[in-house]
Amino acid sequence: EMEKKKIVLEHEVKKLNDSLKKVENKISAVVEEKEDVIKEVEGKRALLEIKEREHNQLVKLLELGRENEATLLTERGILDLNLRNSLIDKQNYHDELSRKQREKERDFRNLKKMELLLKVSWDALTQTQALHQRLLLE
Repeated sequence: EMEKKKIVLEHEVKKLNDSLKKVENKISAVVEEKEDVIKEVEGKRALLEIKEREHNQLVKLLELGRENEATLLTERGILDLNLRNSLIDKQNYHDELSRKQREKERDFRNLKKMELLLKVSWDALTQTQALHQRLLLE
């Protein structure tokens, strides 16, 4: 009976050893898979850090672009104001020039009238002097 129990126990031990080997093989496979997954996670983590740095750089570039845009809009506003002021000044100068030209033309017409009156007066004076000379001679 002891022999039978021994054989049965040896058979169970053999089964347990076989099961143990299978479990050890499974554990090795799981450990290997775990190491592979850890390596993959580390690779993904490194890639994530690189992408985060790129993202931060792009955000900084975007902020710089927005600042430049704001600066350019400010400069554009200033230039628009300067342009409006220049156009107003130009209009004022043009109006003043037109007024002075009208005054000049009016003064020129008055001068022509005065010259004509002067000529008429000289002619009248000459005629009066001639008449005076003739009367004196008489």
